[in-house]
Amino acid sequence: MENDPNSMKEKRGTFLLVLCILSWISSGFSVISSLTTLVGGKKGIQDQILEMEDQLESADSEFLYSILENALIQLNATLENFFPLQLSLLVISAVGVFSVYLMFNLKKNGFGLYVLYAILSPLITFYFFRNIPESTTTLIFSLSISAVFIIMYYTNLKRMTN
Repeated sequence: MENDPNSMKEKRGTFLLVLCILSWISSGFSVISSLTTLVGGKKGIQDQILEMEDQLESADSEFLYSILENALIQLNATLENFFPLQLSLLVISAVGVFSVYLMFNLKKNGFGLYVLYAILSPLITFYFFRNIPESTTTLIFSLSISAVFIIMYYTNLKRMTN
C-alpha cells in the first residue's frame, strides 16, 4: 500500500509535481547542454568565436556591437576554462536532476541536495565568468530564482518522508 502509485500521487500533490517538472526541464537542459558542448569540444567554441568576430565586424549599431562583444568575452572565457567548466556544470546539473527525482518520490534528503544544487550552480558559473561585467547581475538573478524554488520546495517538505 505504501508504494501505491495513486497514494504517491495524492501525497505529492499538483504543486510539487509542477515544481519537479519545471526543475527537471531546467536541470535536464543543463545536462544536455553540457554534454553537447563536451561532445562538440573546444573546436565548436572556437568556431563560434570566429563566427562572432565576423558578426562583430559587421555590427551596424552600438547596441548590437555591445551585445556581440559581451558574448565574445563569454565564449573566450568558456574556451579558456572548457573542461573544468563543462564538467562542473555537468556534475552539478546531474545532482539537480537526482535531487528532484528524490523529492518527486517524496524523499526529504532530495531537498538538501536540491539546496546544494541551487546554490552551487550559479556560483560555479560566476566563478568561471567573474571577469565579465554582467556576471554579478547574473549571479544575483540566478540566486534569486534559486531562492524562490528553494522556498517553494520547502513548503512541500511536509509531504515528504525520510
